[in-house]
Amino acid sequence: MVHKHQVDANPVEILTQNTYNELSQLESKKVGGIAAGSALQQMDYKYNIRGWMTKINDPSNLNGRLFGYEIKYHNPVSSAKSPGKFNGNIAEIDWKNSSEDILKRYNYEYDPLNRLKNGFYSEPNATNPGNGNFDEYLTYDLNGNINTLQRKATPISGQTPALVDNLEYKYTGNRLNQVIESAMNDTGYEGGNNIIDYDVNGNMINMKDKGMNTIDYNHLNLPNAFTISNANPIIGQPFNANLMYLYRADGTKLRKTYSTRPPRGSARTSMTDYLDGFQYSYREGGGLCLTCRTESAFEEQAYGNLGKTFPNIGDPPAWKLDFVPTSEGFYSFTENRYIYQYKDHLGNTRVSFAKDSAGVLEVTDTNNYYPFGLNHISGMFGTSNFGGLYSYKYNGKELQETGMYDYGARMYMPDLGRWGVVDPLAEKMTRHSPYNYAFNNPLRFIDPDGRQGKDIIIVGSNVNFSQAKKILLQTSAGKQLWNKYSKSKTTDIYIGFGSIPTKEGAAGRTSYGIEKTTVVKDGKINIDPKSEISEFKPFNNVDVSKSKGKNIAMILLNTNPDNGYFSSTEKAEKYHSERSGGKDKNDYDNAETIYHEIKAHVDLVGSKDQHEAYGSKTAGLMRDDISPKAGSPAETIMKQLKTVYESNTKPKDENAIE
Repeated sequence: MVHKHQVDANPVEILTQNTYNELSQLESKKVGGIAAGSALQQMDYKYNIRGWMTKINDPSNLNGRLFGYEIKYHNPVSSAKSPGKFNGNIAEIDWKNSSEDILKRYNYEYDPLNRLKNGFYSEPNATNPGNGNFDEYLTYDLNGNINTLQRKATPISGQTPALVDNLEYKYTGNRLNQVIESAMNDTGYEGGNNIIDYDVNGNMINMKDKGMNTIDYNHLNLPNAFTISNANPIIGQPFNANLMYLYRADGTKLRKTYSTRPPRGSARTSMTDYLDGFQYSYREGGGLCLTCRTESAFEEQAYGNLGKTFPNIGDPPAWKLDFVPTSEGFYSFTENRYIYQYKDHLGNTRVSFAKDSAGVLEVTDTNNYYPFGLNHISGMFGTSNFGGLYSYKYNGKELQETGMYDYGARMYMPDLGRWGVVDPLAEKMTRHSPYNYAFNNPLRFIDPDGRQGKDIIIVGSNVNFSQAKKILLQTSAGKQLWNKYSKSKTTDIYIGFGSIPTKEGAAGRTSYGIEKTTVVKDGKINIDPKSEISEFKPFNNVDVSKSKGKNIAMILLNTNPDNGYFSSTEKAEKYHSERSGGKDKNDYDNAETIYHEIKAHVDLVGSKDQHEAYGSKTAGLMRDDISPKAGSPAETIMKQLKTVYESNTKPKDENAIE
């Protein structure tokens, strides 16, 4: 599959040339160039038997590639530090950037609740491989909040790693009141031991350790304005700034305004407009921009290019179109070239590259991350840039001038590993602290927009589905399967409702792997009414851009008024009750349908015969005359659903004390 892109009258750019294996998994991707035979880079992908990605190129032998990445679940090299895991947790990651040409490794250790305890950094081929240069260690309180965090880094000069953060978190309930920094080092978290205040909605209204004197919020609990004052670490004088945001009524960010008044030179103002992916900028003021962020700690040097300038004094300020995102990175209008990006399994931007003016491939940005997302501290004059397209780093989110990442619904603090405001969907995540990030397992999970960890996406609503899902989650097999794909790193499931032709009599249908087809166009589902999956039209225009890099499955549950299992018409209910063995069993049979579609056609997608592997081709497992294959998933869910049915329908003892 070839994906092309064109800007104005420029030559047509080939963004990707994709090839797939027998299971429709992306096997290799050639990116960039205007001719098929002259791609800028090739990215090769490997998977394990479960379909989990294990490699992007080979970090031990780049062979001309700019980046290599290997994920090890159950087979780590350093098994003494992190034993192999069989539950989806990652034990070890190797990576290498061509610009550094150093094989790097993290080994991960977890507690019994699958929370990350330690990230051990090493360089396997170095003279001192276990140097621990970028280690991170964590403990948690009883509520699941981070209790202590220690972080190491290499100094600007020298080779011995230093403990740059030794943090103790103080709480009232789940609210972080204070961070005690015991490491005598301004690198990493800034320190200051200041008290943090909150409004009545649980939003952090200041963070004086970071120089944020006030934070104001709108009615959606999104930040409207920051007032910032700090000492410039380079010249040691006060530095003041204001940061303001403008939103649409639904909370979509439209504009960011950043005003600074440095101790030297004139005031400067920069504005950024966000318009459906197109990013515009406006700047007024002039001179060398030594402090384009609140630079009170040296981790900022991983982002700020000290040579960045504002327009020359006297130049009229003007709006400029900076860039527009593409499927593989960005097109920069200011540089008039395509910027391509290597991203890891979490969507973190690792290496950005492009052709220079002479047509030679060059690396424009390189990023290495601590486990909770802080960029490795890497010296005073790094090549990384801050501003525009280069600000999209951890999870592909935009880094703000405050040092926080904007996820949409909330701002994330990677140096503290937590949010500053309550989860807007906290009532759905009652087992977790409303401030913690990605279930405290940031190697396995992401938080797409700051509202909750990844879940199966439901398109539309259906009362029969809601009841069936509730029943399914009462079974251990159903709950395990649902949770697996709620938190999957490799597959996103979209469930919708629509009419399947009466002649088929199907309870549901699944279309797997649509991300590799013309069904997905510009990040949205587009069903051809003449195609063999035309009944999936309820999914039209569904935004699947957040599922980029994953397998995408659509599950359509039948609401045909004549025979739909998820229809509420009298005719459909009569038809379904005959199939399931009684009207009171309809919801339980629907629960099996949901399980069947996910298990047989997503979880067992690599099987030669999915129905054979599942153990039944027939819906209606609640009927006594249906006998699924012994020991099969179908038999397991049938037995568990019947047990739940008997428990739920058993007459209550009126004399029993509840």
